Amino acid sequence: MAISTFFALCLVMYTGFALLALKPIAFWNNHLLPILFVSVSLASGISLTETINILFPQDIAHPELLEIAAPWAVSITALLILVYLLGTFRSSITAKESVLYLVKGQLAPIFYTGVVFLGIMLPLAILIAAYFDLVPSSALAVSGILELIGAFILRYSILKAGIHVPVM
Repeated sequence: MAISTFFALCLVMYTGFALLALKPIAFWNNHLLPILFVSVSLASGISLTETINILFPQDIAHPELLEIAAPWAVSITALLILVYLLGTFRSSITAKESVLYLVKGQLAPIFYTGVVFLGIMLPLAILIAAYFDLVPSSALAVSGILELIGAFILRYSILKAGIHVPVM
């Protein structure tokens, strides 16, 4: 179990470290990127587990942990995205241009709609409402699917926003 967990964590972190190694793209050259990718993957895994459990009920050892972990995972991921963007914005001119391309440029509609609204705000609202029994538990499946869509769009946005610095 410990070995498989270790290799699963390595696989999740690989993308972040691979992008971090590409020096000509300053937007990816941030040591927070692997941590952000781990957080997104962890939140996605929790959401997927919760969605599968809602759609195909199974015996899970502690299902109440999913109810507690899901909103925290989405919230921590949102905070990491904010810290990543602010830190990258201040790192170099090219990284600043990448952040502006993501939050104000052509990628802004995709980023705000897909990541911020569908991937963070809406799932978080559903998770909090479900915690207080304001929505049926089946809404958690919708939240999980939305969070997975947001995670995919976040990865796409990060890859697309990277501006290449020409080597002289």
